[in-house]
Amino acid sequence: MCINSKGTPLNQADFILTLMSVFWDEELRQMYACHALPDGWHGMDYATFLEERRKRIAQVIRSGFEKLKVES
Repeated sequence: MCINSKGTPLNQADFILTLMSVFWDEELRQMYACHALPDGWHGMDYATFLEERRKRIAQVIRSGFEKLKVES
């Protein structure tokens, strides 16, 4: 459980939504992509989150390797 600045308890999903509200949409999109987070990740059940994130982690790794490729 998290507690906001007023001492009010927040559940994890509410805390994350509050935290995300300080970012612009483009910043969130970039953060989600870099950390392989699917849209709506904060409300997903854990098994679905892991399945979706696994796919995105593979994409992040693939993208990184593509950037490192040397033209031969």
